[in-house]
Amino acid sequence: MHRWWRWVVAAGGVTLFLGGCDPTLRTTVENGIINVSTSVFGAILRALIELGQEAQSGTTARAIIDVAEHLVA
Repeated sequence: MHRWWRWVVAAGGVTLFLGGCDPTLRTTVENGIINVSTSVFGAILRALIELGQEAQSGTTARAIIDVAEHLVA
């Protein structure tokens, strides 16, 4: 199982755990999870765009792709 699935499962577990908590606390935690996941996916998208641009120029794209694959795996 990939490492990032652990974070998805943990976020889902926290959300279910907070179901009976104070609505303000629950909303704060859920918004935090949403903001972090949006930031992470945005960073990955920007990195992929930069990889594509570097691949066109023929620079160190292969090394960066290898590192990106290692992080996602």
